[in-house]
Amino acid sequence: MTILIALIAIIFIILILPVGTLFEYSQDGVLLVVNLGPFKMQVIPEKEKKNKKEKKKKKEKKKKAEEKLEEIKKGGSFELFRRMSGEISDTFSAFKRKLKIDVLILHYVSASESAYNAAMNFGYAWAGIGMIIPVLENNFNIKERSLTADVSFTETEPTVYVKAKLKMT
Repeated sequence: MTILIALIAIIFIILILPVGTLFEYSQDGVLLVVNLGPFKMQVIPEKEKKNKKEKKKKKEKKKKAEEKLEEIKKGGSFELFRRMSGEISDTFSAFKRKLKIDVLILHYVSASESAYNAAMNFGYAWAGIGMIIPVLENNFNIKERSLTADVSFTETEPTVYVKAKLKMT
């Protein structure tokens, strides 16, 4: 009987704990971190196990480097993101109005070998952003958002950077 009560108590505590995720897509690839209350688990890519001494040294360096990386981080391939977007939208549609989006950052850089194509794609990107903002705000609770597009005449491939912090409500 006590085992049953303990099991019900554990399930109840898990249901109360806030569940959140951090999704980031950049030139480094996909990063997915799942938060369950105070616990964090990096799902994609898998973390490598390291010694405790190495962890302390890297934490100090990482804090300094994170501030610089936030400003410098570039986006990943737009084609790969476009292929993943179907799966992402299917997942989000199941959680309509149950997700709270704390941070949503989307930065698209239009680029092409032709300056004309880069400029046209830049215009299409802004039109797409203008259409997607009302849809996102209608279906999700968004606290902070930054959806932007830029054009680069020096690069040849378009890139996209996406960062989203989500919580279940």
